[in-house]
Amino acid sequence: MGVGSSGGPYMVDLDPAGMGTVVAVNVSSDAAYGYGTALGPVASRLFAQSEHP
Repeated sequence: MGVGSSGGPYMVDLDPAGMGTVVAVNVSSDAAYGYGTALGPVASRLFAQSEHP
């Protein structure tokens, strides 16, 4: 990820259609690594509530 990618997702289990699970969001990076904040159970519940109020 490059400049402007803050807040972008780290995803796992991507399928051929590009769907997957967001596990973290990008907060910073350097030339070798990207750093993200892991999303835990609270974020998962919040997302579920936003999708199905």
